[in-house]
Amino acid sequence: MKIFVDAYLLNKEYQGTRTYIVELYKELSRKRKDIKITFGVVEQTTEIMNEFLEFDNISLYEYKEKNRWKRMFGELPKLSFLYDYMHFQYIIPFRKLNENCQYINTIHDILFVDYPNQFPFFYRISRTILFKWSAKKTDILLTVSNYSKKQIAKHFNIQLTKILVTPNGVNEEFLEDYDKKRIQEKILSKYGLKDYILYVSRVEPRKNQLQLLQLFSNNQSIYNNYTMVFVGKKSLESNSFEEYFMKLPDEVKNKVKYIEQVPQDDLVDFYRSASFFIYPSLYEGFGIPPIEAAAAKIPVLCNNMTAMEDFTFFEPYLINFEHQNIQQCFDDFILNNQSDIKGIKKEIESNYAWSTSADDLLNVLK
Repeated sequence: MKIFVDAYLLNKEYQGTRTYIVELYKELSRKRKDIKITFGVVEQTTEIMNEFLEFDNISLYEYKEKNRWKRMFGELPKLSFLYDYMHFQYIIPFRKLNENCQYINTIHDILFVDYPNQFPFFYRISRTILFKWSAKKTDILLTVSNYSKKQIAKHFNIQLTKILVTPNGVNEEFLEDYDKKRIQEKILSKYGLKDYILYVSRVEPRKNQLQLLQLFSNNQSIYNNYTMVFVGKKSLESNSFEEYFMKLPDEVKNKVKYIEQVPQDDLVDFYRSASFFIYPSLYEGFGIPPIEAAAAKIPVLCNNMTAMEDFTFFEPYLINFEHQNIQQCFDDFILNNQSDIKGIKKEIESNYAWSTSADDLLNVLK
């Protein structure tokens, strides 16, 4: 069996979709060494090649056409004659030349349909058309959460039985034991940070960094004892966040740090060194960061909206960030935390493993 994975995302910044295709197919390749897997990339960088050095049945193909949309019309349909399956994210090629090659498509979420006011007009219209067409035309349709499955079925008029959920998993490195004191010393030495509250996410309005900054700055006993650390690239403009920050007194500003990008090796230690992890994002198709933080045995306060409603193991710290008593909930979490971090980690190990998702995918491949 030969599988081609459209992996142009490997040449972009780290994000959940990138992690999904890399970890899913690493695990699949371990289980079935007879399956040949090819990742299509825009450029074969040293970093990407090193990612797959240990896998004899994974190879790289560098696209001749660098424009994604042109590839959808020409290069990708032509490549289908070489493979049994081709796996895409969100959008499949605009034509199919080889009926013997099955298209697999993972649509991680359609949040722009559920929350249209949070997304630009052209973004919404173009993606609604392309995602719906791709969902109906693909041979195998995947998503990453029960929430996304229900919403795709509802808005795109697709039977639930035709959508397979392959959840995101947690990388093994987050589950490993570690010396917290040593790692805290490393982060302090390299980044000048200690005793901090962490939020890892792209910066955009729906990720709700503004509300978290407000909650943090409203309690002197919290900002006197902790630093608020935001890690993530700016994806969409969030002017209100920057405006609010600029109006804060210096004593609070000095306790807020924004880091646009952290190397992957350091990112794991950023989680491990944190005192707490907060995930106030309003809308998610899945939500990997709170799972990663909890796997590293860090207490997590998480929003319970959209796909995150499945994270019941965070209770009583799985709450609605639109609740009128959110400040009290936030303060109590930081100042009187009673998280069962060992129990939560055990649940995550059982329910969010790439091995399970790889098995589910293998079951539908003939």
